[in-house]
Amino acid sequence: MDVQAQFARFWKSHYPHSIPFAFQLREKYPDQWLRIYTLPNGKRYAKNPAEMNEILYRHNDLLDFLLGRDTEFLLVESSYSGDRGGPRGSEEALLYRIEKNSYFDSPVSLYGFLRKWKRGSLDRELALVAEDIWENLLVIDLVQSRVYAPYDGGADIFLSSAATRSDLIGRFDEWIAPR
Repeated sequence: MDVQAQFARFWKSHYPHSIPFAFQLREKYPDQWLRIYTLPNGKRYAKNPAEMNEILYRHNDLLDFLLGRDTEFLLVESSYSGDRGGPRGSEEALLYRIEKNSYFDSPVSLYGFLRKWKRGSLDRELALVAEDIWENLLVIDLVQSRVYAPYDGGADIFLSSAATRSDLIGRFDEWIAPR
């Protein structure tokens, strides 16, 4: 099955009432959502290299826990330019397109491709998100039904299992944002 079909089946099965954006997932699926801070006390942006290292450390620890080493995942990226080409070009498949609407002033396209998780393999992308240069990056585990949505300040995590949610809270309690 191709990437576009895998994504469509996953999204329809797990999140049929939401577009693939964290802001709407939080609204439509609040019981599946956890927010994690990537700097102490909810600080939003790194002011020095040590703080950026902490941000990347936390993202990598969370993704190690959620995905596990060498697990295949779907990396989803957004293109807001209205064109029909992904940020990485031909290695990505068009997954989803949203026309101009009440949320977006211009069309938005989501592109994705499958990768294997390895600690540090997304550091470039995560740093760009942390610096508010890149937005709506999604890391999706299609098998365990988990969505990881980093943002500048942390990550929104969507889980299908209450047990996994409890395990995550137990392990990363100090990083969890209050609701």
